[in-house]
Amino acid sequence: MTLLSAIRKKKTIKRGLIVSLIVGSVLIGINQGPVLMEGKVPAIWQVMLTYLVPFLVSTISSALADVQNNSGDLS
Repeated sequence: MTLLSAIRKKKTIKRGLIVSLIVGSVLIGINQGPVLMEGKVPAIWQVMLTYLVPFLVSTISSALADVQNNSGDLS
């Protein structure tokens, strides 16, 4: 199995989305809490990155684990 095929797996994408929603929402609360409390809207690029980074980390980590487990290499 290649890394690209592992990334494209439905379960990998689903896991990434779930992690992104949970971690991204917590990070929005931490990093943008004061802005939100003032009734303002944070910059859209900041919100997008806040959700994108955990999605990428989770997706790539899951895909690498799948590739490693399917190759039999546990190092």
